[in-house]
Amino acid sequence: MINFIYTVFFLILATPAASEVSLARLLHENSFAKDRLFGDLEINLSLSQGVPYKISFLEDPISLIVDFNVVSFDGINSQELNQSKNIKLITFEELSSNWSRLSIQFKNFWNIENTEMRVDPNDSSATISILLKSVSEEVFKSENINSKNFLKSENLEQKEKSAVIENNEFIVVLDPGHGGKDPGAEADGYREADLMLELATAVKEKLIRNTEFKVILTRNEDKFLSLDDRIRIAAKSGADLFISLHADAVIEGEASGTTVYLLGDNATDKMSAQLASRHNRSEILKDVDLTGIDSQVTSVLIDLARQETKPRNEALASFILQVFKEKITKLSSQPLRYASFSVLKSPDIPSILIEAGFMSTSSDLQNLITPEWRVDFADALSDAILRWQIKDKQQKFFKKE
Repeated sequence: MINFIYTVFFLILATPAASEVSLARLLHENSFAKDRLFGDLEINLSLSQGVPYKISFLEDPISLIVDFNVVSFDGINSQELNQSKNIKLITFEELSSNWSRLSIQFKNFWNIENTEMRVDPNDSSATISILLKSVSEEVFKSENINSKNFLKSENLEQKEKSAVIENNEFIVVLDPGHGGKDPGAEADGYREADLMLELATAVKEKLIRNTEFKVILTRNEDKFLSLDDRIRIAAKSGADLFISLHADAVIEGEASGTTVYLLGDNATDKMSAQLASRHNRSEILKDVDLTGIDSQVTSVLIDLARQETKPRNEALASFILQVFKEKITKLSSQPLRYASFSVLKSPDIPSILIEAGFMSTSSDLQNLITPEWRVDFADALSDAILRWQIKDKQQKFFKKE
């Protein structure tokens, strides 16, 4: 018998550019936990791509823990996965420390006989196979209880609490523009709303891979969100950074390249005016209780908050344009612009809007629909955000409640 040891696989795979940023997924097909002849238990986990993982035992309840960096369990039914009479429960969870967890709770005691990961060299898909053998409680404890891979429940809980505190240090909210009844720009059968959701997802996955940031999307599907909703999501999540992603179109003339927009002091479009008049003041300024304060004082407080945020926005825009120029994309003829976008109205959250390209220009549209270009865009934006966050923190702009 092979005694169970703490198992970690670090994979360096020659994969296509698109798969480097996509989160690995647990696949329904060929994933199972079932009983074998002669009393063995086989666990087979099929992944869309190989990822680092580690295996542990949990003391109470007796469970096998498989932690991945990082795997999505979307669409997986735990009851269908569990085909064994020896398994009580299978659960999935997304850990705050950028690890995903699969937990298998046993009805009795098991030791690992063998475990391996096989990676397909053609498409980088992977299969983790775990073979377990039934043992007595005495054998299980004698072989595992003093091992570093044997987790006590209280230690696990404390570890996860620490991870939550650490990972909440910096929160990025990504806002895919438009959605639902608002398709945004349209060209050659493509909708801005769909392309921006794909782009935002690529950026999120790249940030998860490369940083310890917590990343939130304002929408994960094709649904309509008002501008108020988007600002509210950022405020309620405690966002430290808000980035709205769009792809422009022009009716007359030609335009191409990526543009970064900041809130312009003199912009007074109709939508911005409506937002200012109807928005709940406690939502637009999350750190100040405005109950009983008149509108004139409120306006002063908001202006003060924006004065503090403005240089941070400008610094972020500078990092983004610098990295984009270095790494991937053609910038527009005037890559930094100011406009009164209502979605940038949160005064105390650094906020920018990026027009990734012009759907009305064939070369830009081709970029937007190409997965490899979206990967490069996500990589550049992730790098720029990380550089800015480090500099921002050094300059003591960054405050954490």
